[in-house]
Amino acid sequence: MEAPLSWSVETSADGPRILLVEDEVDMLEVISETLADELGGVRIRAESQPLGAAALLEREDFDLLVVDLRMPLMNGFQLIERARRLKPDLPTVVVTGYPSADSAERARRLGVRAYLRKPFRPEELVAAVREALAG
Repeated sequence: MEAPLSWSVETSADGPRILLVEDEVDMLEVISETLADELGGVRIRAESQPLGAAALLEREDFDLLVVDLRMPLMNGFQLIERARRLKPDLPTVVVTGYPSADSAERARRLGVRAYLRKPFRPEELVAAVREALAG
C-alpha cells in the first residue's frame, strides 16, 4: 500500500470545493491536475486514503465528492454513505476500474450524478464534474 497523500490545489479563493478521493496516487495526481487545468476557479482537496477523506468531510464543507470505489479500509460506497449522512445533497461522481451493473445500480440508488469507468478520457471527467457542480 502506498503512503497516504493529501494535498490542496486552489485556482480560486472562492470557487467550488471538490474532494477527490483515489487510492492510486498516479491517478489521483492525473485527476487533480486535469480538473485544476480544465476547471479554473475550483479548489481541490486530493486525498489518497478514504479514512482521511471521511475525517475531512466531517471538518470541512465541499461542493462535490469525486471518489474511487475500490480502496483499502473503506470502499467508495461506504464513504459516499458517510458523506450522505453529513450532507445529504452533496453531488458525487464515481470513478472505478472495476465497473459492474450492480455497482452502477447501487451508485444510482445513492444519487451519484456520474459513474465513470477507468480508463476514461479527461473530457469525460471534466464534463461529468461540470454537470454535477451545475446541479
